Amino acid sequence: MKVSTVFRFGLVAALLVAATGIGFADVKHVFNKGDVVSSAAMNENFADLDTRVASPTRVATVGTVSYSVGATKACGAAPARNGKFGALGAGYTTAKSACETACTSKSAHMCSSEEAVRNAQMGTPLNAGWISSGIAATTPGPTAVSNDCSAWSNDVGQNPTAPNTQNFGTVWTGQFMGFATCDVAEPISCCD
Repeated sequence: MKVSTVFRFGLVAALLVAATGIGFADVKHVFNKGDVVSSAAMNENFADLDTRVASPTRVATVGTVSYSVGATKACGAAPARNGKFGALGAGYTTAKSACETACTSKSAHMCSSEEAVRNAQMGTPLNAGWISSGIAATTPGPTAVSNDCSAWSNDVGQNPTAPNTQNFGTVWTGQFMGFATCDVAEPISCCD
C-alpha cells in the first residue's frame, strides 16, 4: 500500500470520527502501532460505524441512567395520572421510569415540547398527554402558572390558598400543544 493511500485512508477515517462524534474506543477493533491489520477487522469496523451513522437515535449514559438523544420519536404512552408524579425533585425521574416501562427501553423518557413539534413536522403521531415544556409562565389577572406542574410534583388545579391562581402543565393534544390543570389525569407521552 502506498503512503499516499494510507494517508488518504487515515484522513477519511479521522473525518468520519469527527463528523459522527464516535471515538476509536467505540469500534470493535482498535489497532496499535505495529499491529497486523486484517481486511476482515477493518470491514467489521466500517460496518459498525456505518450502522451507527445511519441510526438517527443516539443514547447518552450518565452513571446508570440512559437517555436517547438526536432524532427521537414517539414510542408510546404511560398510564394517565394527574400532575403529581412524585415529590419535588422526583417528578421528572418518575416520568422517565414510567416511559421506560411503557416503551420497554431504558433510554425512553417523557417527550419534550421540542420532540412533540418535531414529531408533528415529520407526520409521526405522538400520543396525547403530558409533555415537559421546560419553561415557566404566568398570566396577569386571574393568575395561571404553567411550570410542568412544579416539576411534576403538584396535583392542585385551583390553588386553595390563592383562589385566583391555577396551576398548569403542558399537554400534547394530538395535534398541538395546550395546557391542562395539574389536577387532571393525562397519559404521559413517551419518546425514545
